[in-house]
Amino acid sequence: RLECMMQELPKLLPAHATVGFTQFERWFSFSPVKNAIGDAVAQAAKGNYAASPGAGEAAVYEANAALLRLAGATVEAGAPSSFLGLTLGLSPPI
Repeated sequence: RLECMMQELPKLLPAHATVGFTQFERWFSFSPVKNAIGDAVAQAAKGNYAASPGAGEAAVYEANAALLRLAGATVEAGAPSSFLGLTLGLSPPI
């Protein structure tokens, strides 16, 4: 994980340094949990990621299910649930 701003990194390296990076799909690498429920509902209504604690939990479950599917497992999605006006896919909880 890069613990500085990206534009600052080259300033820290010698001129002859070789630099590379690895990029992952968002579902595999990043799911912010920062919004209160009111803000999360508003973001979801706009079609954006809710970034709420429940959405983060759902994202972890979905990422785990996707990894199992990539490994050849059959993982069925559960029915979505609604909590305080925010619809989440919390099943299967793996």
